[in-house]
Parts: sequence; C-alpha cells; structure tokens
Amino acid sequence: MKKPDQKIEEITAYGKKLGGWVLKGGLSVLDLVIYSGSMFLVSVLLARWLSMDEYGIFALAMVVTTFFYQVQNSLIIEPMSVIGPSRYPQSLSRYLSKQRTFHFVIFIGIGLVIIISALIYRALGGDTQVFEILILLGLLAALLQLPWMIRRSFYVLGEPISAVLYSLTYALVTIGVLFLFKHNGWLSTANILILLAIAGLVAVGIIYSRLIRNKKISTDLDNRELWKENWGFGRWMLLTGFTFVIAGQAPILLAGVLINAEASGVIKAMQNFMLPMVMVISTLVAIVVPHLAGENGQQNRKESQKKIIPFAILIIIMACIYGLILMVFSKPLETLLYQGKYSGFSFLIPLWGWMPFLMAWGTLPSVYFRLHQKTQAIFQSALVWMIFTLIASIPLTIVWGVIGVTIGTLIGYVAYSAAFLVIYLMVRT
Repeated sequence: MKKPDQKIEEITAYGKKLGGWVLKGGLSVLDLVIYSGSMFLVSVLLARWLSMDEYGIFALAMVVTTFFYQVQNSLIIEPMSVIGPSRYPQSLSRYLSKQRTFHFVIFIGIGLVIIISALIYRALGGDTQVFEILILLGLLAALLQLPWMIRRSFYVLGEPISAVLYSLTYALVTIGVLFLFKHNGWLSTANILILLAIAGLVAVGIIYSRLIRNKKISTDLDNRELWKENWGFGRWMLLTGFTFVIAGQAPILLAGVLINAEASGVIKAMQNFMLPMVMVISTLVAIVVPHLAGENGQQNRKESQKKIIPFAILIIIMACIYGLILMVFSKPLETLLYQGKYSGFSFLIPLWGWMPFLMAWGTLPSVYFRLHQKTQAIFQSALVWMIFTLIASIPLTIVWGVIGVTIGTLIGYVAYSAAFLVIYLMVRT
C-alpha cells in the first residue's frame, strides 16, 4: 500500500503533467485560430474583391498547391510526425533539419518539372495567363509549402508557442500586404501567390533561432537511411495524396472544365464555409499524432489506442455542431462573408457544412492507421473516395451544374467515411 506522501507526489506530478498539456493544447488552439483563421480570411476577402472569373483562376491555382501539400504531407510531414518522436526522441532538432533539406530538394525538383511543362504548354499555344501562373507555381513551390513544414516541425518538437509566433508573423504580413494590394489595385492571382511565398519566408526569419535550437548537441543522422524511412512510410501516402487531390479538388476542376472559370469561383466560395472545420480537424490530428506516436515508441501502445476513441468522438461532436450552425445561419453568413455576392448559391452552404461531419467519422481509423503505419489502408479509403466522387460528380455536373457538383461531392464524402470505417473494422479483427 502506498504511503500518503507517495500519493501526494504522484498527484502533484500528474497535475504538473496535465497542466503542461493544457498549456500546450491552449497554445495549439491559438496557433490554429491564427493560421487557419488568417487563411480563411484571405480566401473570403479574395472572394469579395476578385471577379468571379479571377477568383476561379485563383481557385485552380490553389488546386496545384493542394497537390504540393499532398506530396509534402506524404513524404515528409506524416513520416516525421510518427517516426521522429518514436525513433529519434533525443535527436529531434537534427532530424527535423534533415527533413527541411528533403523539403527543398523535393520541391525544387517539382518546380522544375512544372516550369518545363509550362514552357511546353505555351509552345503549343496555351493561354498566356495560365502559363504565367504555372511558371510562378514552379518557382515558388518550396516557399508556398514552407508554412506547413515549419508549423508541423514545432508540433513534433512539442513547442506550440513557436508555431504561434510563426503563424502570427505569417498572418500579419499576409493580411497587411493584401489590404495594401487592394488599396493600390494590385490584386491578381500572380501577386497573391508571390505574397504568400514571401510571407512564409519572412516568418521563418523571425523564428529562425528557435529552428536551430539544440542542433549542436544532436547526433548526426544518415540522409540515405532517413529518406529510406520516409519513403517506406510515405509511398502509400503519396498514392493516397494523388487520390486526395483528385477527389478533394474534383468540384473545382469539374466546375472549371465542364462549366466555366466562374463556376470554379462559386464552388471555391462555397468550400470556404467548410474550411474552418476541416482545418480544426487537421490541426488537432497534427497535435495528437506525434504525442501518441511517442507513447507507442515507449511501449504504451494500449494506453495510446484508448485515447484515440474519445478524441475521435470529440471531433465528430464539434463537426456536428458546426454543420448545424451553417444549416441555421447560411443566409446571414453568406451576407456577412460575401455581402450578397453569392446569395444565389447560399442554399448550397448547409450541404458543404455537413461534409466535415462526414469526414470526422474517419478520424479514428485515420489516426489508428497512421500510428501503426498502415498507410495502405488510408490509400484504399482515398481510392474509394475518388472513384465515387468522379462517378457521381461528372454526370450530375453536366445535368445540374454547380448543384450537381455539390451533390456529387457529398456522395464522395459518404463513401470515404464508410470505406475508412469498414477497413478499420477489418484490420482490427
């Protein structure tokens, strides 16, 4: 039987640990509010200020950056979030430095491919504006994706305060210069891409000292071995990323191809309403996965598994509340965000609002598959999502336009969540 003093010490230690996690959790939420909120605000302001055609072009450019994100997420972010805390807890600073090197090598290569493709496209008589946007995307690829890399690095390190400082700098620069562009009549998709790239670089300059902290005391790591681990973990995630891009961005792509650029702008404006909840889910998963991965590495697998269930339930409840809010207040929210510019499409907002709720049902399987490096299962779920989205959306878009795109997208999300849950039950049994 434990002595009273021992019990007090255990309670005190647990209280300190709990307090530390509450503080870190609060800072992580603050980072979420700053970064995700600023990106949401930028998207809303552009929907207000740009013409529907120009906003459609911006939306199509963002489809390409979504492809960038999936490559980065598959080959760098996901591996470092799981492998880093579990295998290199004493060398995280050096480990993350190596991952940043991988980031720039990968995106310089991707950028060159895009530039060469743009030159071929132009030589074949392609549109001048599309050519210019492709060239910019190729030149800026590494910088456009830098904010995701830096923020997730700080989550792996367990330093959300550094992520907050980075996001705050990035948000202030982006929004401040965006208003300057608006005032001087400089708003265009090209200028916005340049702004986003420069803002990420400026923010790195502000927190650079935190990035290299403790690097000197870390042991050296072999690049070839690290890349082998990344590729082993991420190869299925890379295929998953491609299917995510096709399935997730199909609404904008199909609207642009089967209708017109203005329709892409409308779909992007409607997607903005689901963006806050999607970012909440993504950020919370980003916070939880490294922590649970570290516990798995410390032989606490059963305990970490038990924590996934209440976390997934919390995500589902939050997404349900969010969907109800958009259902009840769709018209006033459209007026608040777009000043009536998209009022003719406000009836679509509730449908887009329930998509994060459907996505939330895949949280438990998604986190479980990541922790146990069963990335093939994530790919299988994403493949189902892509197939159902395309099969449903193409004919519905042809027949019903933007309404058809929305319904087809909703069907895809239902299939996605169902596939995740079915595969999870099969793997668990």
